[in-house]
Amino acid sequence: MIEDISKIDYQEVIEYALNPLIVHTDPKILYVNAAAEAFFKGSRNDIVGASPLDIFQERSKSAIDKRIQSAYDAPAEVIEETIFKLDGEKVDVELYCHPVFIGNKKAIQTYVTDISERKKTEMKQQLMTKQINELSATLVPLLKGIAVLPLVGEIDTICASQLFQLVPEKANSKMLIA
Repeated sequence: MIEDISKIDYQEVIEYALNPLIVHTDPKILYVNAAAEAFFKGSRNDIVGASPLDIFQERSKSAIDKRIQSAYDAPAEVIEETIFKLDGEKVDVELYCHPVFIGNKKAIQTYVTDISERKKTEMKQQLMTKQINELSATLVPLLKGIAVLPLVGEIDTICASQLFQLVPEKANSKMLIA
């Protein structure tokens, strides 16, 4: 038997969502859930009524405004953007928005996902890859099929994994492996 879900209280569903959710229209924020209050470090009174464009960097506002306008007709692609919390802290996020109706009026619901940790990890991996590439350029051949790779600093599991991937490729390209 399929249950009738048409009686679900939509506001209750989004209120208890773990991700920050914002509902906005005519560039005015109409609603934020508790997760959005915590994420943006402000109360609903501080957020509701403001323009959703207020959280974006100046250089992004025009593109975001166009994106918002197109989202009234169809869900928008997920994008990565840097936004501001109410205390001025910059944070990297993924944004996904789609149209919703409030009565007969179109609005947009936006999902905000903090990707700051992922971005830090990606930057760390890029730095490690660069360092490994620089180090692997210094493979010191000793005998046919034997070389030494000088390593400096701490080697964690991510770095070790990259070493196991990149060093053999570099050794092959330098024809050090017999």
